[in-house]
Amino acid sequence: MQQAVLGLEVKEYWCRKLLAGEKQIELRRYRIPNSYLNQPVYLMQTPDEPAGQSTLPAEQLPAGYPGACVVGSVTFGGQVHYSSYEQWAADVDKHCLAPGTPYSWQSDTTEMFGWQITAVQALEQPQPVPAMKRVLSSWFAVQGG
Repeated sequence: MQQAVLGLEVKEYWCRKLLAGEKQIELRRYRIPNSYLNQPVYLMQTPDEPAGQSTLPAEQLPAGYPGACVVGSVTFGGQVHYSSYEQWAADVDKHCLAPGTPYSWQSDTTEMFGWQITAVQALEQPQPVPAMKRVLSSWFAVQGG
């Protein structure tokens, strides 16, 4: 696997879907920065619970942090801006989020973003996370490397 400079925190259930090729779109409530596109990003698997909350430190992530591991890499090539429920629902087969689930479109949702997956590479065995620093929501930058 190619070395990455960024890592993305993803719950275990969704990591499995990504690595199996079932997800073509990673759904979030914010835009992916253009500078994060078209490069491999470490897929950092974290426990499924608590749903919708990070289990990683707010700022610094020490190397080998327990409760997180690198299971592969993902590359995003672009994004879709969803501005209506109908538009979001038309892509359910691509983002794998059924209506009525905690991560799906809610009654107060006004927009969501679908990050288009162009490549995924799984590791044979999960690896410890490198030292990283949180740079944006679920995004981390590799430190010293």
